[in-house]
Amino acid sequence: MEYCLIEGPDISDALLEGCSQLFSQHYGVWSSAAATPTHCGGKAGSPVEMSAQQMRVQLLFDETCGVAVCLSNGLPVGQAFFCTFTLPALHDDDGSRNVCWITQLVVHADRRRQGIAVKLLSLVVDSRARDCVAVGVASCNPTTVRAVERVAGGVSEVDEGLVREVFSHCSVPHLKRATDLVVSECECAVNTNFFVDHLEGLFMLEKLKCQWVLGVVREGWEYLSIVRLSNLPESEEVNG
Repeated sequence: MEYCLIEGPDISDALLEGCSQLFSQHYGVWSSAAATPTHCGGKAGSPVEMSAQQMRVQLLFDETCGVAVCLSNGLPVGQAFFCTFTLPALHDDDGSRNVCWITQLVVHADRRRQGIAVKLLSLVVDSRARDCVAVGVASCNPTTVRAVERVAGGVSEVDEGLVREVFSHCSVPHLKRATDLVVSECECAVNTNFFVDHLEGLFMLEKLKCQWVLGVVREGWEYLSIVRLSNLPESEEVNG
């Protein structure tokens, strides 16, 4: 398998089509609440899909966007889309004020539990570590959040001031359209009206034995995870 990181302008239509197929076949399915008069998701149990054109608009929306991919026989079996945005409230000794945001993480169902997600996230974070002070993700999947925490070397923040500051500067289109944000000592989630089925995520949450501070996500909501990169020990490397 081959791992590579590609900046937005260099992502070909052919690669994006492969990423679209991977997402549409292996991300998840719509919940029973998706196809209602107030929500425009697909039929319950049908795959959540995203076309290549939708990816280009929603995941490659500015010059900071890119993707880390794992290729097998030339086709994506894992992908981590990302962007960065400026956060005036955070800074490190070098004056960096950027946050790296994971906008999509998906791995082929037959390739999971092989360390692919962690390797992809490590590739992204390593490429941005010099310029970024934190990494974040919004996801209804606890294993996605845990992978981000592992690579960033810390746990998700539940400081309301910090979370709201990061969220207010986030440039990700679907998060800018979010209708509500809840932050407390036992919950940190955002209402994105993304009604993907949570059954697998709840099953994974029960299996997590390490500290979990984000609560149990509601229908249509996603966990909001922000981890300071300054938590990384100076001499420690994250292994896939």
